[in-house]
Amino acid sequence: MVRGFTLLELMISVFVMMILMLSVAPSFSGLSKEVKVERAAAEIYGMLMQTKAEAIMRNEPLWSHFNHLPQGAEDGSWNILVTNSPSLSGTTFMALSGQPYQNVHLHLNHNSKQIKFDNLTGVVLSTGTITISPYSQQNSGIRIKTSAASGRIVVCQFGDAEYGVGDCSV
Repeated sequence: MVRGFTLLELMISVFVMMILMLSVAPSFSGLSKEVKVERAAAEIYGMLMQTKAEAIMRNEPLWSHFNHLPQGAEDGSWNILVTNSPSLSGTTFMALSGQPYQNVHLHLNHNSKQIKFDNLTGVVLSTGTITISPYSQQNSGIRIKTSAASGRIVVCQFGDAEYGVGDCSV
């Protein structure tokens, strides 16, 4: 007795596998967008927290400059530079490129496209929000809120997607 599969059985199995793979592919696409948003938010938040510590350690005020926004938000041509000057002419201590975050929408509503950090306490001296969302669905994403009154930086999520941080409405 010969054991094995017939050609017809193999073709049916491959056909069923292809249908299953095609039905799952769209969910992987959405998942990769959400992961990019989470990574971008984590990088930006980490850079802001590191800037707070650097301002205290260096005993000088520092500025995080957000460049090429909003025009560079979609293609990842934005960047964030941390300098010791309100203009970009100062010494650059850190830089974050937006290149790995193409198709992630980044919106900043700080007045001068920069965030200042105090040198004595490290607190944020400007109030505003950084919104990070998938470019195709800007109704959900992550917000990084800065408050000059409290000096805090808070990360929260909005919309239907689940990003693993607290809800902004709370």
